[in-house]
Amino acid sequence: MVARMRVLVGIGWVAIMLAACGSARAPPDASGSGLDALVAGAARRAGLDPGRARGFARRARLAALLPEVRVAVARSLRYDESLATALAQPEQSRIGAADNLAFEVRALWRLDRLAAHPQELAAGRDAVAAAHALRALEAEVIQAYFRALRARQAAARAGPDERWQREIDAREAAARLAALTGRLPPELVPAPLEASPPEEDAVP
Repeated sequence: MVARMRVLVGIGWVAIMLAACGSARAPPDASGSGLDALVAGAARRAGLDPGRARGFARRARLAALLPEVRVAVARSLRYDESLATALAQPEQSRIGAADNLAFEVRALWRLDRLAAHPQELAAGRDAVAAAHALRALEAEVIQAYFRALRARQAAARAGPDERWQREIDAREAAARLAALTGRLPPELVPAPLEASPPEEDAVP
C-alpha cells in the first residue's frame, strides 16, 4: 500500500510539473522596435497574460493526481481500581492502567477533478477578462504612440515663437506613452530643451 501511494504521488508530481512547463509561455518580446514591441512592453508592465489564467486551470485539474493527506493522532488513558472481598478470603485489590496511542494516515484522491475542476470556471473568466483588458491596452498604446508622434512632428515644424510650447506638448505625450510601455522609441526621444520659454520682444 505504501509503495502504491508513493507511485501515485510521484505520477502526480510529474504530471503537474509537465503541465507547468507546458503552460509556461515565453513572454512577449519587448526588446525590438515598433508598435509590437511597445504593446508587448505595456502588457508585461501591466501583468496581462490570458494564457497564465488558462495554465492555472490546467494545473488545478492535474492537481487531482496528488492526494489529500490527513494525519490524526489519538491517545486514550484508562485507569481501573477494584477491591474484592469474600468470606474466609483475604481482600483482593486490583489496579489496572492502560495508555493507548493511535496514529491514522489517510490519502484521498479526487480523481473526478481530472475531468472538471470547480476552479476552471473562475480561471476561464479571469482569462477572458485579461484578454479584454489586453485588447483595450493595445488600443490605448497605439493611440498614445500616434498622438506622441504627431506632437513630435508638430514641434519640429513649429516656428520660433511656439516651438517651446509645442516641445512641452510633445514631451507630455511621450511621457504618457513611456508610462504605459516602460520605454520610448527612438523617433520620440526629445531633444534638449531650454529651461524657460524665449522672451517676447518688447513693443515700443
